[in-house]
This record gives sequence, C-alpha cells and structure tokens, in this order.
Amino acid sequence: MSLNKDIIDRFQNALKEAKKNTSWQAAQNARNQKRELVQKEILNLLNSYLDGKVTTSELRETFDKKTRKEWDLFGLKGTSGAMFLNMLVLHIPNQEALAVRLKAALKMPADEASAKKQMADFVLFLLRMSDLMSTCPNSIFPCFIVLPENRAPEVVKQLSRPTFQALEINQRCGFFTFESLKQEMPAIMKWAKSPSSIRDLAKFVDDVS
Repeated sequence: MSLNKDIIDRFQNALKEAKKNTSWQAAQNARNQKRELVQKEILNLLNSYLDGKVTTSELRETFDKKTRKEWDLFGLKGTSGAMFLNMLVLHIPNQEALAVRLKAALKMPADEASAKKQMADFVLFLLRMSDLMSTCPNSIFPCFIVLPENRAPEVVKQLSRPTFQALEINQRCGFFTFESLKQEMPAIMKWAKSPSSIRDLAKFVDDVS
C-alpha cells in the first residue's frame, strides 16, 4: 500500500511544525537517547538467550518485567511483544522444541530470503502446536506409544508435564516398551478379546513412581 501525496504532505507539514516546538524536540531527543540504551540492553538479553546463558523462562520473565516500565519505549509489552512471549512459554507443552524454534527465529538472518524462511518456519511450528492444543482436549480415544526401554523415562517425563496433566492426556496415552511387548505377545494373542485389553497391559504415568 502506498500513501498518496496529500497524506505525505500533511505528515511533512506536521513534522515541520513539531520541530519548531523546542520542548517537544527536547523530549524526543531524550527519548531517542534512552531508546539507544534500552536497545543495547534488549540485545544483550537476546544474545545471552541465544548463547544458552538464559533459559526461555528467564527470557520471558525478564522481558515481561522490563517492558512494563524500564523498556516501555518500543511498544513491546502487548500482544506484539511480551504478552505474545508469555503465551508461548505458558501454553506450549513442548518447551524444548519451543526453545529450538525461538532461537532459530531470533538469530540475525543473512538476507531477506533467510529472514522470511526463519519466520515461516516459526509460524509453521506455532500452527502445529495450536493444532495439538485444539485437538487433544476433544480427543476421547486412547493412544499408545511403543518405544525402546531406554527411552521410557523420557516418555514419563513428557507425559508428566502440567500441561498434559491438565488436558488429561496422561490418562489416555499409555506406553509399552519393545522388550515387554515382545515378551507379552504370546499372552496377548491368546487371551486378549478386545482392544480394551491393550489398555490393561499398558503403562501410564500415574502407574510409574
């Protein structure tokens, strides 16, 4: 969208009149100087996050707190900034994946094409997480994971997350190890009479201390 000449002239005339106001000009100069300092502080925070010195939760907490007062110079405390980051950290269940995707999106792109790809990849990740959050609460069917025994602790860890507990996914998603499933296969083939038998044999996070 391009602005027509009348609108451009109107803004240019308004700027000329404003510059005649020495008090307004002094206030803008002071604001710009403060912005330069704050910009460096924000950049330091982001670099610390990218370098792994600050966690995603710490990034969210600092950004939320600072943009309310000290950093309230760029319009970053609403849905375009701190509020958006709050929603990501508080509602996306897979925080490890969020950290990877967020860091990839925050890195300085090499060029315009790279910048577009970084943002497109991050938006795609958010859409996938949105799909998960919107479908899981309405899913009443059980699901089961089959995995190597050495990965069972990771499944327990993930299904123990407060988000999955709140959605009661831990009650619908059970798991087997390859080793136990192979061992129990003859009994399953002989005695299992319905799909509900699978649930009786599966492990759930509430069953694991």
